[in-house]
Amino acid sequence: MLCIAGTRGGVARLRILRMLEQKPRNINQLAGSLSMDYKTVQHHVRVLEKLGLVASSKKKYGNLYGFSALMLANRNVLKEIWEKVDKYGR
Repeated sequence: MLCIAGTRGGVARLRILRMLEQKPRNINQLAGSLSMDYKTVQHHVRVLEKLGLVASSKKKYGNLYGFSALMLANRNVLKEIWEKVDKYGR
């Protein structure tokens, strides 16, 4: 998880994870909800997927992303990181 908080784009990835914590979403839904560019969100979701933090539904169209088993088991770490980000105003 430290590879998220201390990296360029880390706050964007944290915001995506916070959205996915609520319910699975596709890239378009994430981009709209976060007021971010589609390609930017797509990039960050791919990074999160490579890190094993999100999993996809493997659909061709409207592919949904949600927490992986690893992320579900470590939700408390996400909360701790988010609190630190809030505390230091990033």
